[in-house]
Amino acid sequence: MPGNNLMDLFACLAVLFCAAALGHAIPAPACMDPFKSPPAELSGLQEKLKQGKLREFYEEADALLGQCASVDNKQITREELALQLWLFHDIAAAPLYPADYDKATPESIFDDKDLDVKHDMLSFLYVMSRDAAPMARRLHLRGKALCDLLATYAAATYAQFRDHYDPNIEAKHEALKKSFIPLNRKYVEEEFKKKEIGSLVNPQYHVFLNKLGVNNNRNELLKNFISTPRMKYFVEMLVNLFPGQSGAVKNYLRMAGYADKEIPDLINRTLGRTPATEFLYRGMPKNVQKAKP
Repeated sequence: MPGNNLMDLFACLAVLFCAAALGHAIPAPACMDPFKSPPAELSGLQEKLKQGKLREFYEEADALLGQCASVDNKQITREELALQLWLFHDIAAAPLYPADYDKATPESIFDDKDLDVKHDMLSFLYVMSRDAAPMARRLHLRGKALCDLLATYAAATYAQFRDHYDPNIEAKHEALKKSFIPLNRKYVEEEFKKKEIGSLVNPQYHVFLNKLGVNNNRNELLKNFISTPRMKYFVEMLVNLFPGQSGAVKNYLRMAGYADKEIPDLINRTLGRTPATEFLYRGMPKNVQKAKP
């Protein structure tokens, strides 16, 4: 169908754009000697991503994450860790579904599986951050390399969420509604000429309103994912991975899209000043070294 072909094209373009923008910023687990090649179990997943089949990609990634849930980080093997790290890499590198405002196609073929899968991956990363150091020692891995991978996948995902969230979406949607008025007027005029008036509303308008609703709902999900309560887990994850390393924590906050001037406020709003986070406040200007209310 033309509509499905168009959406596939949008998805392929999104994959290409993501690869160009993030390909070098998201290192693969191959940077660690034991994980040079992706596990065979992920070959189908990676092929779907290359082909731009995002819906199928996220469905399979969701199923694989479900399988990983039964693995105990304290007992995880190298093979199980390799599968998880490569899976996290692929999910972090994958683009989100493209925004669909096309009035000529039926309701969007996309659900929110992309957002759900990425959010679930962040939960895995948070839990793994608490066990990263002993896990690396037990499996004879370079602890810093493992921590850097986990932090990068989380930071890249939060950056993606922040980049796709539109605080001005209501104004954008109001403008789109006004742009539809001439199309409806033309539809009515053509129907009068054919003397087949059944309704004074272009049937495409209902499709159009549905797509505005879908995009608005997705935007609300993104807003929630980057809210202070959710960002608390990210900042805590970085403190888990890099205790006492203020530079590393702030570097990954920058990777997630936060400017230097935003970082002190983010730390105050999430973890605040405690004995465990005192190291983050060293070197901050006096006027921002305030405790969390």
